[in-house]
Amino acid sequence: VTIVSLTIIAVVITRSDSSSDDLLASEPRKLALANDRIATLATKATSTAATPKPAPSPAPFAAATATHTKKFFDGKPIPPEKKAPSKGFTAVNIYLHNETGAQLFFRLGRKNYNTIPSGYTARQKAFANEKWSVVDFEGNVYKSFRVTHYNQFINLK
Repeated sequence: VTIVSLTIIAVVITRSDSSSDDLLASEPRKLALANDRIATLATKATSTAATPKPAPSPAPFAAATATHTKKFFDGKPIPPEKKAPSKGFTAVNIYLHNETGAQLFFRLGRKNYNTIPSGYTARQKAFANEKWSVVDFEGNVYKSFRVTHYNQFINLK
């Protein structure tokens, strides 16, 4: 659903003396052009709001990766894992595929991040060497882990 709002601005012309007759003579033409432009924008907005966008086509899977469909995120293959530095806090991504049947969350400390619906793969931005947990709505821990790789992938069954 697309909501379109149009703002119409009214122009008030005041006449202070007779020397402004030339200026006022061009105002009706400008007003007509502005009205035409507003009508064109309204027509475009109505036509684009009424036309739904087609759904994106699914990404084709190569035969070699057909057995690893869990390792896809947003229709693209997850980049391969690569060892992250063991010292410091380097920005990384964690990918988790949830096959538990429960809605899960990434947890760092006492704060939940990023919902992981059952049957889906979710991505969480993190830093190497952080300690994360995967929990359900009630706080039950399904898995605790330390981030050790770029693009770290976890499959929970």
